[in-house]
Amino acid sequence: MVKYVQVCPRCRSRDIIMSNDNPLAGSMMPIERKCNECNYSGTFFPEVPEEELK
Repeated sequence: MVKYVQVCPRCRSRDIIMSNDNPLAGSMMPIERKCNECNYSGTFFPEVPEEELK
């Protein structure tokens, strides 16, 4: 079975956290995430097969 992981669309890092800036995120708005490597933040973080990153 293929395992998918989220990556930063800018730098392809897997070091991503969910941003807690918006209390409505997840219920009324998309969940915003932030990359700890390049500080990119947004709602779109693609999922890629883990083996692609090796």
